[in-house]
Amino acid sequence: MPLVLQGGERLGPYEVTARIAAGGMGEVWRARDTRLGRDVAIKVLPGGLAYDEDRLRRFEQEARAAGRLNHPNILTLFDVGSHQGAPYIVLELLEGESLRERLAGGRLSLEKAVDYATQVARGLVAAHDKGIVHRDLKPGNLFITTDGLVKILDFGIAKLVDPVPLLPETGEAPTLDRATFAGVILGTVGYMSPEQALGQPVDLRADIFCFGTVLFEMLTGRRAFSGTTPLETLSAIVKEESPDLSAPGSNVPPALARIVERCLAKRLEERYQSARELVSDLQALQAVSPSPLPGPGVAPQTPPKRVMLVVLPFENLSRDPEQEYFSDGLMEETIADLGSLGSDRLGVIARTSAMKYKGSRMSIAEIGRELGVDFAVEGSVRRRADRVRISVQLIRTNDQTHVWGQQYDRELKDFLVIQDELGRSIAEQVEVKIAPRDAAERRSIPALNQAAYEAYLHGRFHLWRVTRSSLDRAIEYFRMAIEVDPRMAIAFAGLAQAHVILPVAADAAPQQAFPAAERAAMQALALDPHSAEAHAAVGSLRFWNDWNWRASEEHCRRAIARNPSYSRAHQVLGRMLTNIGRFDEAIAEIDVARRLDPFAPLINTLAADFHFQARRYDEVPALIRRALEFDPNFWVTHVVAARLFLHQGRHDEALAEAQNAHALSGGHSEPLSLIGCAYGLLGRRREAEEILSELQRLGAERYIPATSTAVVYLGLRETEQVFSWLERAYRDRDVHLLELGVEPKWDALRREPRFEGLIRRIGFSVP
Repeated sequence: MPLVLQGGERLGPYEVTARIAAGGMGEVWRARDTRLGRDVAIKVLPGGLAYDEDRLRRFEQEARAAGRLNHPNILTLFDVGSHQGAPYIVLELLEGESLRERLAGGRLSLEKAVDYATQVARGLVAAHDKGIVHRDLKPGNLFITTDGLVKILDFGIAKLVDPVPLLPETGEAPTLDRATFAGVILGTVGYMSPEQALGQPVDLRADIFCFGTVLFEMLTGRRAFSGTTPLETLSAIVKEESPDLSAPGSNVPPALARIVERCLAKRLEERYQSARELVSDLQALQAVSPSPLPGPGVAPQTPPKRVMLVVLPFENLSRDPEQEYFSDGLMEETIADLGSLGSDRLGVIARTSAMKYKGSRMSIAEIGRELGVDFAVEGSVRRRADRVRISVQLIRTNDQTHVWGQQYDRELKDFLVIQDELGRSIAEQVEVKIAPRDAAERRSIPALNQAAYEAYLHGRFHLWRVTRSSLDRAIEYFRMAIEVDPRMAIAFAGLAQAHVILPVAADAAPQQAFPAAERAAMQALALDPHSAEAHAAVGSLRFWNDWNWRASEEHCRRAIARNPSYSRAHQVLGRMLTNIGRFDEAIAEIDVARRLDPFAPLINTLAADFHFQARRYDEVPALIRRALEFDPNFWVTHVVAARLFLHQGRHDEALAEAQNAHALSGGHSEPLSLIGCAYGLLGRRREAEEILSELQRLGAERYIPATSTAVVYLGLRETEQVFSWLERAYRDRDVHLLELGVEPKWDALRREPRFEGLIRRIGFSVP
């Protein structure tokens, strides 16, 4: 009978504690082995499926297949049994994440992709030597443990065949079809081999093809074969040429591109004939040089590996909650100090993500694994009267070795001198050299007033929440900082960025917000011509206000050159590149931003948005889920979800997400327009017209972008009204026009001559 588990139940010696996952092949539960005192995973058939003879046969086959395997890169099976008539298997419990979850963050570095691929290939060698073909190799069936070990999961549809050696005269393995029924397709669409797609007999070379699709996705961040429907995907697998990774400008070395090409060969005889041969080629690639494989988007002649570092929140030992901003300020300034070194060999995690660990009891090793950093800086601050004592240490994360430590006991008036000295000492310890020019520039910047700096930090906190109320608070704090210290360049840069964002995220009139942004940005550059924050603000302004893509890119790249670890500069550049259709470059920039600030809600949301506008729809849902994990109430994420659902024709779900976004945004017109659009597409004309009336009412009170009304008419399919409001938007310099070149919701109008003309007037190219 079917087995229905609950926490606290016993299956023999195993005490069930919690469900981990469920899928078509069974449910997985966490349990405690009371005999050996270890945690395990138990896989059982879900309720109702124990009576399904085919599922039961395949479940038992999984147990037999996995029990014959013993390899570090294959999930270990400990035990089998049955309870209340239902079978279960006991497996090692893994900690980490699936490759599918890892790829939600974008493509992997070449070094990491080849490492993972080699591990998977070694696991396949072990399975194939036992005569077992997996037949469902995909990112969801590959697990990356916290210590970087890759495990192959789920041999639930593995094909048991007798081991067959290669034929000496041909070097090929014969097709093994004794256990295969013709016409039956087993596997996952998008990752299966051509022979699987056709329902033909398969052998171990099917796994080689599946492996190639996974390696391709690790290298590019997209699937090797895809279509708008499963049938189109299957057709692409069978008929289309394998994707070319050796094109000029590709960051994939030719030798690695050839490996992928051979894995994805349609003809069996042209594919690798064994996983062992594949492992040999991968190992040869790794052995070319100590550091042969560059990161995403970088030429193969890349310098040595970038050192990643996190500055953890300094502990406030003053026992005075009012001094929290003092210790947090030291952390912030240390991050800025290290980032402003301008070195592409040092990456520094952003403050917003580092602050997640404030008060955390996680070990340095755990933090290092979670962030993927090589070093961590931790310290404490004790402030008494006019003196401050700072203790700081640099720790290598992989073995928690203390590399360096120092204590500073100074008068408070020397606080900023300590900050400068601290940043330099840490930089020297991680072997980053400061160019003499940079050192002179840094010494020329006036010292910051502590009260002004604390106001600036408050402003930074509110800036990227991107609601009207949060932006107003940010502006208030930046102005407060400037009043205290009129020579504080970063406060002017923050003020400029807040005014730039107002028309984009808060329905402010461009004619009012952008002149204020221009004045603040120019003052920031006058005070500090080398400020990364100032150049990023100007880059944003040149895009949203001037519609000058070249100037925008120039300022963003100057900001990144000045501070490669400034995640927001990568974010701004990525936004501009997306909107002008340079998708690969844009996604590479947002990937860098996420690497530097992995927990920032806006950066994670923009990753989903950039993939959506690039038409890489398969990747978008996972990116949205990841963003919502960090902040389920971030309204912009719900906007992206609503737009995705509208594109997919899931209008009820789009309506729900748009309503969530509207409630969370404080009344922004974009979610309201998506609500109206969804009503129109659902045929609920009266409700859509009510939204139009609401937009008209709001427009009488304050500025409402004309594009918001155009979007509602788009849902009502009233094309003439759409163009009328788009023309009004053009006259108003509506910032939302800058999505017209790439946003999928406008696709139905793209061949209209009037739409093409509008695109050209804005400055976009027409494909």
